[in-house]
Amino acid sequence: VHAFAGFRLALQGINNNRTLLPKTHLVYTLRDTRCEAEPATDAANALHAAGVQAAVGDECDESTLAACASLSLAGIPLVSYGTNVSELSNAGLFPYHARTFPTNSLAASPILHFIKHYGWNSVVVLFGMKHNPAVLNFYTQARAEGVNIAAAIPFIDRQIDHLVIAGVLEEVRCTIRVVFASPEDKAVLLERSYAEGHLAGERHVWIFLDDDDEDNVARFLSPGWTDSQRGEMLKGSFHVRPFINASSAAYLRFRDAWHAQPATVDAATGACDGEGNRMLRATTQAGGVSNGGAQKVDATGSSVWRRSGACLGVDFALEEPHHLAAYSYDAALLLACGLQQVASAAGEITAPAGELTAAVRACQVSHGVTSEALVLTERGDRAMPMEYEFLNHNGSSLRRTGTFSHGAYIPCDLAAYDCYGVVWSAGLPGQVPTGWSFQPVVVGALFNLRTWRGRQAFAGFRLAIQLMNNSTEILPDMHLDPGLPKAVRSGDVTLLQGWKGASEVTQYPITAVVGPGSDASSIGSANVLAPATIPQVAYASTSVALSPHVEFPYHMRTVQNFGIQVQGLVDILDMYGWTRCTVLVSNSSYGVIMLQVLENLAGQASIDFTAVVFDIRGGTAAVSASLLEVLETNLRVVMLFSESVEEGRLVLDTAHTMNMTGSPWVYIGVDRLTTPELYEGAAWSSTKANSIMRAAGSTPDRVIVCGAVFWRLVVAAEGFLGLVAHTHNEGWAAFLHFRERWHEQPATADSARGWCDPEVDALSQPVWRRQSTTEQGAQQETCVGLNFSEPEIHRDALYAYDAVLIVAHALHQLSLKGNPINTVELKDVMLHTFGLPGASGNLSIEHASGDRLMGINYTMYNHDGRGHLRRVGSWETYDMLAALYTSYWPKTLELCKGGAEADCYPVVWSTNATSVPPNAVTCEDGSMYNSTLRACVQCPPGTQHSKAEDGGRCNLCPAGYFQTFSGMTECEACDTSSYNPESGSSECDPCPENTLRIIDPTESSTYLGIKITQCVCQAGYYRSDAVTGVPCEECPANGECDGGLSLPYPKAGAWGDPQYPFNFPLCNPREKCAGNFVCDTGHKGRMCADTQEGWGTFGDFVIECPGGYQSAMSFTTTVLTTLLVVGLFYFMNGYLTKFTPIQILLKNLRVMAIVRSMPLDWPNTLLPLGIALKFILFDVDIYRPSCAIRWTFVHVYLLLHASDHQGAISRLLS
Repeated sequence: VHAFAGFRLALQGINNNRTLLPKTHLVYTLRDTRCEAEPATDAANALHAAGVQAAVGDECDESTLAACASLSLAGIPLVSYGTNVSELSNAGLFPYHARTFPTNSLAASPILHFIKHYGWNSVVVLFGMKHNPAVLNFYTQARAEGVNIAAAIPFIDRQIDHLVIAGVLEEVRCTIRVVFASPEDKAVLLERSYAEGHLAGERHVWIFLDDDDEDNVARFLSPGWTDSQRGEMLKGSFHVRPFINASSAAYLRFRDAWHAQPATVDAATGACDGEGNRMLRATTQAGGVSNGGAQKVDATGSSVWRRSGACLGVDFALEEPHHLAAYSYDAALLLACGLQQVASAAGEITAPAGELTAAVRACQVSHGVTSEALVLTERGDRAMPMEYEFLNHNGSSLRRTGTFSHGAYIPCDLAAYDCYGVVWSAGLPGQVPTGWSFQPVVVGALFNLRTWRGRQAFAGFRLAIQLMNNSTEILPDMHLDPGLPKAVRSGDVTLLQGWKGASEVTQYPITAVVGPGSDASSIGSANVLAPATIPQVAYASTSVALSPHVEFPYHMRTVQNFGIQVQGLVDILDMYGWTRCTVLVSNSSYGVIMLQVLENLAGQASIDFTAVVFDIRGGTAAVSASLLEVLETNLRVVMLFSESVEEGRLVLDTAHTMNMTGSPWVYIGVDRLTTPELYEGAAWSSTKANSIMRAAGSTPDRVIVCGAVFWRLVVAAEGFLGLVAHTHNEGWAAFLHFRERWHEQPATADSARGWCDPEVDALSQPVWRRQSTTEQGAQQETCVGLNFSEPEIHRDALYAYDAVLIVAHALHQLSLKGNPINTVELKDVMLHTFGLPGASGNLSIEHASGDRLMGINYTMYNHDGRGHLRRVGSWETYDMLAALYTSYWPKTLELCKGGAEADCYPVVWSTNATSVPPNAVTCEDGSMYNSTLRACVQCPPGTQHSKAEDGGRCNLCPAGYFQTFSGMTECEACDTSSYNPESGSSECDPCPENTLRIIDPTESSTYLGIKITQCVCQAGYYRSDAVTGVPCEECPANGECDGGLSLPYPKAGAWGDPQYPFNFPLCNPREKCAGNFVCDTGHKGRMCADTQEGWGTFGDFVIECPGGYQSAMSFTTTVLTTLLVVGLFYFMNGYLTKFTPIQILLKNLRVMAIVRSMPLDWPNTLLPLGIALKFILFDVDIYRPSCAIRWTFVHVYLLLHASDHQGAISRLLS
């Protein structure tokens, strides 16, 4: 009640604060959980029905877990204020949870600092099963702090064997006990121990982790104890709990606001808020302040302060607030902070639950009531710094003797107010021994020997132990002792007797454990073994909940988790073209996990599903309501996730009575339902039913009912498809070796002689005999031994055998180092097992989860409607290493090939169905079925759909294609100026500037624009580095660019260097250069200025040498031509210059020659004029005798100087 009052007070302050949520007014809907799981589930469902956007609560562990599970399914965030249970820290199971109350794990540091303060170096930990994560964290920190955990002793729901606990404590001789348990468990532990005189009293120190501010152990002690006995039991004990600094400014403001609230109860008159005029009081009285007669109701109009006729009001003026009022106040502040982060400008709260939860977890509230800084972790847990107080029981009451603040334990200053010295039980405890000395010889065994399956598994385990001990290659100097063959029922994970029994036999503790077989037992035992750093290899537990390695760091398994089977079911849907289905899922953590796995896979496989939750706790009526939801989806393919065979029976039987089996219904599921137990265990096998019906009808009603149930389930299951792990591989050498050794084992029972193997386990209990009860109620002993010559071997025997192989090979690797076996190091080696040949296939452990990676394939089975389960196909996972790199593994599903395969049959569909049932709803082209809207909707942009292709799904446009519009039947290819690397795109990405895409119709991958690197330079542009997918540069002047990856080249009339093709000067004359780095005929060299061999020059013309280079004809021609040129030069530049008019004319012609020599684009008709003008200029290079000699620049230079001397001589003579 106080917690609710604190929550209400916070809401009032938030609504009155115009800066926090100025446009939002918070109202509440109140539901009473009664601190119990079932009412809490109902309360959560009621809140969902009322349309709440978030919730605050609860203070009890069980009720909060139940409420959070239901709210998580509805996507409603929950901020709890009073629970410290560690399960809620699992963000995978509870994605919408946050809390202001610290978890038990945070108490590890305060307790260890307290222990070290007193110099205790070894402690014993006793804990209830729900505190496993906190104990694991305590153990980890203890090891880091150098504190030894002498023993870790679990117990379950007050099932405390104090004699066994006493024996363990006496063996380890440790008197400091840290207890993580509920108040009820603590009370039972103290009572039973005190009664036997073992644990309480002198020399013993108890350290209890509490979550309440009351003496919560004392109030649960039985009423038969006297006050003196109670005091003696509790004297000297310490109680550690979170501490709220009552002197902080924030808490003082909260306290003042609390006391200013109007009373909701009148202690003098017994009146309760909401009872009209009887509450009217005009003045403040000793009983509190009246509320003016206003009725206090919640958002639904329900009375707040009255429950079952009793008034639960609070007199705020006189009552101090309970500490949970402060935590619930802070919970409301956190929620308001998160709402503020996601609220729109108009004050609307429309953010998804995940976004709101993330905002709440990310909020940092300064000046919280419970601490100065209110901060949460990513998982929603309260983060440090937190303060803790240590209260010591003095024999009559609890008194504060110290605090933990800012990372240190601070004993009380005896002069301070309300702080006292320690009172011990009967004198200070002495020196504490360090505890056990571990040696690696005992392998623990957890098997359910009450079932044939469990006995087969244990026999496989025992066979492996024998073979390893007889091997001269594996562990030649070590003997493995199966020191703990203990039967484990579902949920019973008490290992204490096994530990003590193993110690009695071998004097050594357990090094590793194999087993158990069920999920619940594996989870429980994993939490027990981890604090003791004992690695565990389970052989039959398939829950995905065991995969998070952070939570189960010492757990491994040889069987694959059932999440892998979901992949196979998705492949079944895909193979038959069922793109839509209903998922009928159990209301449990199993169901939540299965949905999460399916969501990850279905999206990638384009499977659309609608989830419907069922809860068998509500019986047939609740299941019927869920099936009606299935019926409304109009989908007839149902994927059934039931946690047990019993759940599956009830669902199918109810569906059959509602005419929801038979054509066109199809049910598929995992191996829990792919078993004859689906109908045989529900009532009677056909043989048994018929035999009873043939007998005298002494109980005819019973026979008729059982027979009807049996046949109803057989018919209901007709057409059911599922997967079962298959390990018997006739071509696998390791399996053949195992099977041979298996059949060589001597029988442990002889029914003919009435003989049973007398073997006993480590507790001296018979292994192969079990006590049972006859129909008359008498006790009898039954032999449950095995006859190993029988052909049937259960797959669990192979998995258990392989579990021993993993342990043995890891021990062998460590033994080669020559050091003592360390269980932490052993665990690390086991987690890196890879490619070890096991009886069930190759053994590889994924070190990040402890899961098996590869080596198992699955058989696809079909219920044929006649009581038979028949093999119809297979689904292989031998390539499961791909799971490390891809989330959707390749399809490996194959159906039987008909009569050619032995013991493999075609699928039998449900009644009256002769072919594969289609999807229940057929949409038009360009549309798909939306399970949320329950209608056909147009395929969105980026997709297309054609009924001719696959009959139901919107297919993503592949890479290289796009679709801009909705409701289209095909996608369009990207044009040459664009590309698209992703599937499902509504448009293509443009190629970079000045680029186009390569088109090669002969190669489809090149033709489709799927990569930016397909974009290359278009004509007129180039890249000097030949890189594709980037912008290109414009072609250089006087150059040509073909685009693509080619480099520029000179056009005709320009010259360029192929080694640096980016500068192209014009040739003079241009005709010398033919372009593309080629000179015209007869030319060569830089700028094509040189003459090729076999060619001569005359002016701007090149002339082929007559008769070839240096031939007689060439020499003759050269001499004659030279004489002619010299004569013309002398005539024009010597003789004619004697005449003044001609001299003036020659000067003008020389000016024209100079102009003609300029590198301009002269027409070809002026080429002869150029030759004449060169004569006038006396250009000695007008003629090159290249046909006779190799004419070079040196010859030109000498001739030029000779011409200068000749001119001077001519002028002198004249």
